[in-house]
Amino acid sequence: MKPVLAPMVRAGFVGMQRICSVYGADTLFTDALFPQNIINSNIFESQDILLFIRKDIRTIFFDKSLLHKTCVQLVGSDFDTLSQSILILQKYFTRIDLNCGCTKNFARQGGYGADLLNRPESLISLLKQLTQTHPKIDFSVKIRYLESEEKTIQFVSDLFNTGVKYVSIHMRHINQDRETSEADFNQFYRIYEQSAFKKQLIANGGIISLKDYEKFKKLFVEPPQVMIASGAVRNPSVFKAICGNIDGINEQEVHIQQVLQELMSLHVLKPQSYKQVQGDAFELSPESIAQFYFVDTKIGIAMIIQYTKKYKLDKQDVEWAKLAAPKVNNAKNMNDIIQIVNE
Repeated sequence: MKPVLAPMVRAGFVGMQRICSVYGADTLFTDALFPQNIINSNIFESQDILLFIRKDIRTIFFDKSLLHKTCVQLVGSDFDTLSQSILILQKYFTRIDLNCGCTKNFARQGGYGADLLNRPESLISLLKQLTQTHPKIDFSVKIRYLESEEKTIQFVSDLFNTGVKYVSIHMRHINQDRETSEADFNQFYRIYEQSAFKKQLIANGGIISLKDYEKFKKLFVEPPQVMIASGAVRNPSVFKAICGNIDGINEQEVHIQQVLQELMSLHVLKPQSYKQVQGDAFELSPESIAQFYFVDTKIGIAMIIQYTKKYKLDKQDVEWAKLAAPKVNNAKNMNDIIQIVNE
C-alpha cells in the first residue's frame, strides 16, 4: 500500500502536500486543526483554491485538485464542536481524523490530543457519536502505545468497533518523544499480528528514510501502510522510493529550496486563481505569503503584498516590496522568507 503524508506542524502546507502527492503519497494529512477555527471561518472558493479565513487573519489553505486525497485532522474532545465543524468540512472532504496522539502540554492540559488516551471510555463514546452522526465520512484516529501491549491491542479493537475506518499508531508511548526515544517497530508488529483489522492499521513514527522502511518492512509478510513526517521534509522522494520506483532517487537529503523550485514548475497555483476568489478581501499569514512566493515566482513580492493588503497597494507597500524583493530572491529557504515578511 502506498505511504501516507503524516500531519506535520509548520510543514503541512499545500506546497508540501502537492510535491509529496507527485512523489507517490496516497493520503495527505493536514496539520491538526481546531474545529472552532473551522466554524469561525469565512469560506472563499475559486476554481483552483479553497480558503478558510478567520477574522484574526489565520488562513487554512487547500489546493482543490488534492481534496480527494486530503484527510483533515481535527484536535478536540467536545462532540458538539467537532460535529459542527464536520458538517462544514464534509462538503469538501470525505475523510476526517481525530488526533489522539499529540503530547504537547497545551493539548494534554486542554483535554484533547494524547490526553484522550487516558480516558478511553470517553474517547470510544465520542467516536461512536461522530461515526453515527456523519455516516458519509471515513473517520480515522491517530493514537500512541498504551502502557501495555495487551491494553493497546484491546483498545485498537475497541476503536475499530466504533466505526472508524483506520487507526494509525505512533510507535512510541505517551511519555516518549522522537528526540530521545526510538520508535518501537517490533511492538507494532506484535499488535499488527494480533489485530483483526490489519489492512486498516497504519504505522507512524521512526520511518525517515528508505533504509528505515526496509528495516520495518522485513518484519512483515504483507507490510502495513506507513505514515511519513520528518522524512518527507528531509526528502519528499522517499515516497517514490517506498512505492518501489527508486530510479533517480538521490541518497542526499533534498533541501526544501529544491522542493519548492520543483513546485514552481508544477504550477500548483495560478495567479488568476487569487483573482477568482469571491467575497471580502483577505489577509494571509507569513507562512502563506512565503508559500505563495515560492509556488509561482511570477506573482512577485509586490503582487503578494497587494493581496495581503486587500487588493490595494499604497505607496508604503510599494517601497516595502522594493526593499524586500532582493532579500526574498536571495533567501535560501522558506523560513528566510517568513522572517523577511515579518520585518
